[in-house]
Amino acid sequence: MFSYVGAAMAGVPVIMVKNSWAWSGVYMYALIAILLTTLSLALLSRLHRL
Repeated sequence: MFSYVGAAMAGVPVIMVKNSWAWSGVYMYALIAILLTTLSLALLSRLHRL
């Protein structure tokens, strides 16, 4: 039950972006998420010596 709710909540922002800016907005959303994840991991590895 909780996995269905979590998946639905995670998909809502993607659908909202798609409805507003079509598929190019979804691709930009994904690109920004990848860049933020990469930068966050780089910062964490520098701070915590992973």
